[in-house]
Amino acid sequence: MRFLLPVCLVYDPRTSVLNFDFTKIQNKEDLRNGRELLHNHQRRKKICVSEEVYSVYRQMRRQERTLVEKDSRNFVLKYEDFADGGVTGEEQIYDFLQPSVEELALTNIIYRKLHKAIEMLQQDERELITAIYFQGYSVHQLAKESGTPYMTISCRKARILCKLKKILEN
Repeated sequence: MRFLLPVCLVYDPRTSVLNFDFTKIQNKEDLRNGRELLHNHQRRKKICVSEEVYSVYRQMRRQERTLVEKDSRNFVLKYEDFADGGVTGEEQIYDFLQPSVEELALTNIIYRKLHKAIEMLQQDERELITAIYFQGYSVHQLAKESGTPYMTISCRKARILCKLKKILEN
C-alpha cells in the first residue's frame, strides 16, 4: 500500500536541508524510496511513498509538534531569538560560572603578594611551604621522607603560616 506524502516535509531553512530519519528504514528499497522522496520534495510535488516511509514521516511530524508545544508551555527561549546582527544569542548571555575581570585582577594581586611573602621566608621554611601547598605533599609524606616526626613538621607548618599571615597583613 502506498500513501501520498504532502509537500510540507520537515525542512530546516537555516541549513537548507530536508530532515528525514532514515534509521527506521529496514531495507535498501525503502532507503531508495526515501532518497527519491528527498529529491522529489525539492520539485514541490506530492509523491507516493510506502507505508513504512509515511509512518516514519508522520512520527517525525508528531514528535516535532510535541517538542514545540512543550517549549511553548514551559516558556523555553532559543538562543536564536536573542541574535542581533553579527552577535549570536549565546554570546549575549552572561556566564555566571566564569570569573569576572575584577575577580581575576584581585586574584592575581593576591597571588603576587603571597609569592613575595613566601620569598621573604627562610630557605627551609620556603621549601616546607612549597612542598605542602605547591607540590602536593602531605605532612605525613614529608615526615616519612625526612625522618622528622609528624608533629614537628605540623608545628613548623603552623608557625610558618602565622609568619606568612603577619607578612601579608603588613
